[in-house]
Amino acid sequence: MTDSADDDSPRQRNRLMPSQDVPREIRKTEEERRRDWINFMEAVGKLWIAAEEFWLSGGTASKAHE
Repeated sequence: MTDSADDDSPRQRNRLMPSQDVPREIRKTEEERRRDWINFMEAVGKLWIAAEEFWLSGGTASKAHE
């Protein structure tokens, strides 16, 4: 298949690089992105632990919360 003009449309570019149209002044810094990633991973870890406790309890609420 040959390249077409549609391959360079704004929609195609945004799909590949969604932040390119965001002004540089309001983009997150690398430090902010790193902190967001760490916060996300901490939340996933807490969710994993809570789910594991739930499964180990046989699917019932923890007695500590009653």
